[in-house]
Amino acid sequence: MLPLPGLVDKLIDSPSKKNSNCMCVDTKKKSPENLWQDRNIVRDSGILSRLRKEKLKLQEHLYEVVTSDQTYHQSLSVAVEHFQESPVLKEALAPRDRKSLFSSIAKIKEISQRLDQFVVQDYVHRSLIEVTEGTDLEEELEGCELNRIFQLDLLHNHRSTTSQLLLQTKAEKDLWVDLGGRRDGQDTVYEEWDFPQVRYIEVYNGQQQGELSLQLGDMINIIQNTTDGFLEGRRIQGGQPGWFSAACVVEITNEHVQRRHLRQRYHVLQTATRLLKQRSGGLEQRTTTCFK
Repeated sequence: MLPLPGLVDKLIDSPSKKNSNCMCVDTKKKSPENLWQDRNIVRDSGILSRLRKEKLKLQEHLYEVVTSDQTYHQSLSVAVEHFQESPVLKEALAPRDRKSLFSSIAKIKEISQRLDQFVVQDYVHRSLIEVTEGTDLEEELEGCELNRIFQLDLLHNHRSTTSQLLLQTKAEKDLWVDLGGRRDGQDTVYEEWDFPQVRYIEVYNGQQQGELSLQLGDMINIIQNTTDGFLEGRRIQGGQPGWFSAACVVEITNEHVQRRHLRQRYHVLQTATRLLKQRSGGLEQRTTTCFK
């Protein structure tokens, strides 16, 4: 898809010291271009009429990332070049106050500039990540340190396909494993970005402290699902939290349910593949060579 007009050209160099006195801009003379499709260069190109809704949405996401990143770098540059390096502030502040005020901001700016060099190859909703540790993989990993290896499966990426990556890390493997880990048979605490939703089908008046009184048809975001048949939720209208019985509600089909079905389908296919290999006389071992 890239390059498209008006996206990459938004990235500009940080202000240099030689024009440090020209940082002020009269924003009243220009209307802000909050959306990629609002930019003149995009409108004049005629590309908007050729983009499907999904492609347009993707471009808006990319534009938001680029402009947010640009603003962040500019803010760091201003903090370092116009305040930390200011001769006036150096004379006015004691060394201890100066260290407390600016801390490691120059190092943060340096690291941030290095991180900006990474390129996004693929992406997926965070609930559609499956992680398998190297010791659990069925293929032979030649020259690999299994404690540093994990397989990352993106179950439904931006192309609506499943992609698979074999990664080797230094110290952050556990973070990926925790991100992709889902354990059945345990209480589940849901994140705000992945609430399941239910609709109440019975009238219930809370009898104890912490219970949620609900009316027929009330819609609730589920916060926690316990193994003893109780749910903790928050009523969508009004935001009141509380506990209630799972037997009194039915689940609503939303994005959370759709993603859960995708995960279940993936697990079924993985199990079926293993069974077919076993019935065919054993697994055909695949060798992967790791390079350092």
